[in-house]
Amino acid sequence: MAAYAMAPNVKGVVKGCLRNGIPNVKGVVKGCLRNGIPDVKGVREVKGCLRNSISNVKRVSKGCLRNGIPNVKGVVKGYLRNGIRNVRVGKGCLRNGIPNVKRVGKECLRNDILNVKGVVKRCLHNGIPNVKGVVKGCLRNGIPNVKGVVKACLRNGIPNVKGVVKGCLRNGIPNVKGVVRGCLRNGIPNVKGVVRGCLPNDIPTIKRVVKGCLRNGIPNVKGVVKECLRYDMPNFKGVVKVHVF
Repeated sequence: MAAYAMAPNVKGVVKGCLRNGIPNVKGVVKGCLRNGIPDVKGVREVKGCLRNSISNVKRVSKGCLRNGIPNVKGVVKGYLRNGIRNVRVGKGCLRNGIPNVKRVGKECLRNDILNVKGVVKRCLHNGIPNVKGVVKGCLRNGIPNVKGVVKACLRNGIPNVKGVVKGCLRNGIPNVKGVVRGCLRNGIPNVKGVVRGCLPNDIPTIKRVVKGCLRNGIPNVKGVVKECLRYDMPNFKGVVKVHVF
C-alpha cells in the first residue's frame, strides 16, 4: 500500500489512491484513478470505471472503453478492446484498434500497425512498417533496418547505426559511442557516466544516480529517495520516502 505515493503528485490532484503516483492535473474527473494518469478538462467520461484513467475526449463512442483511451470521430462501429482510436480504416478486423491506412498490404496485420509503401512483400507479424533499403531478410517484427546496419542477425530488425559495438545485438537496438564495455542484453545504449556494471535491460543510467540496485537501469535524478526502487522509475523532489512494493 505504500506504493501509492511513490512518484510525484502535482497540485490539484484528486485526493485518493494513486497506485503508481503518476500526476493528476487540474480539472480531473472526481474518482479513483487507479494508475493516476491524468484526465484533462472537458472530458465526457463513459459512465463507468475508467480502469487506467487515460483521458476520454469529447464525442467518444458510446461503449465500454476498458483503458479509457479516446475514440474520435469516424470510428468503426464496434467494440474497441483497448479503446484505441480507429480512423477511417480499411475494411477489416482491427484487433487492437490501431489504424490501417490506405494501400496496406493485402494481408492480415495481426496488430494492425500500418504498412507504408515499399514494404517487403512478407508477412509482418506486427505490421510495423518497413521502409526502403531494408535488409533483405525476415524481419520478425517488421521494424525497419536503415542503411549501414551491422550485417548480423537483427532479431527484431531495429536499426543499428554507425559506430555500434561489433557483435550480435539480440534486439538490434543501437549502441552509441561511449557505451560501457559489457553485456548489453537488449542493446539499449548506455550513455557516458553510467554505473559500471551489467544492467539487465541496459536502459541508461545518468550521472548522480543513487548508489544502489537499479534493477532496470532507469535513471534516478537529483533528490531521489535513497532507497531501493524496485522498478527504478525516477523520483523527483518532494516525494514521500517509502518503498515501492
